[in-house]
Amino acid sequence: MSLLDDPSLLDVVPWSYGFAHSWALRQFLREPRTADRLLRRLKLPGGIEDVTIEKRVGRARADVAVVLRDGRGRLRELAIETKVNDPYREEQMQAYADAKMVPAVFLPGLTGLLIEHVPPAVDGERRITGADVLAATTGVRMGRLLRGYVERLRAETVRMELARRIARGESKRRLGDGEVDGDQLLAVARLSEVYARLRRSADEEYPPRIRVATHDRGIQLEDSWCDVGGPHSGLFVEVVAPVRGSTMKVTVKAYSEVGPKALAHAWDVAHDAGPPGDGWLGAGRRVAGESATIWTLDVSDGGVQDVTDHARRAAAWIASIVDDQ
Repeated sequence: MSLLDDPSLLDVVPWSYGFAHSWALRQFLREPRTADRLLRRLKLPGGIEDVTIEKRVGRARADVAVVLRDGRGRLRELAIETKVNDPYREEQMQAYADAKMVPAVFLPGLTGLLIEHVPPAVDGERRITGADVLAATTGVRMGRLLRGYVERLRAETVRMELARRIARGESKRRLGDGEVDGDQLLAVARLSEVYARLRRSADEEYPPRIRVATHDRGIQLEDSWCDVGGPHSGLFVEVVAPVRGSTMKVTVKAYSEVGPKALAHAWDVAHDAGPPGDGWLGAGRRVAGESATIWTLDVSDGGVQDVTDHARRAAAWIASIVDDQ
């Protein structure tokens, strides 16, 4: 790109940088036509008095803060977190709710795909997707800076929908190039679809929980937990996918809050009773931290329902071996 060209926003700031998306959202909220459409999609009647970037709220910091005035002239604030490919944190949403603000999260990228089926953390939480922004900006004239952003957002939203369909086995089309690596996009789409199925079959009091770490993402089956040797040590099932690459595994893990001795005991119980079924591989006995993997099953080539079924069978296996203790 020449310095004499008229760049779009994402030519200047990479897609993965949340503040680029926050800046674009602020501009759309400052334009009456797009702002009105966004507020209607969020079911927030009234108008906008002010829009700012980066507002401190207790220990949290809203990426975009919006002052709203309803039909009766009452003011309230909307606090928006932008999450492109970083973890969605319930404590941030709770901080805004505790401050009497309307908590919201803007989800244009992988995080939105990952938590698509995860219920809101707090009552009244709003979610803004890439599709919401595209609907709000349809037919609106804008300069190259924002027009280019909308074009790239549209292309990535289409890729994410195709990734969902591929994950569900509804399409065999190739996922073309885009802002996010194709393998990573497909892995997140698969995790999201597996989560949806696991949630539908879960105990209502113990829904599955998504975990995001530096090197991997996981779905922890909370209702698979079984105590071993006490209430703070036990076994559980987790579906794990690396942040880079397209592999996926169902794992049986031990966890303890009371030290390595209790962790080692839980590990040994599952190891001595296993494997959980055909194809499972044992992991090395590393029991120095709070958790340790005992058995793994590679499900990289399985469909999302196959992954779900393997995870549920592993949970049943844990319950059976603990009952025998």
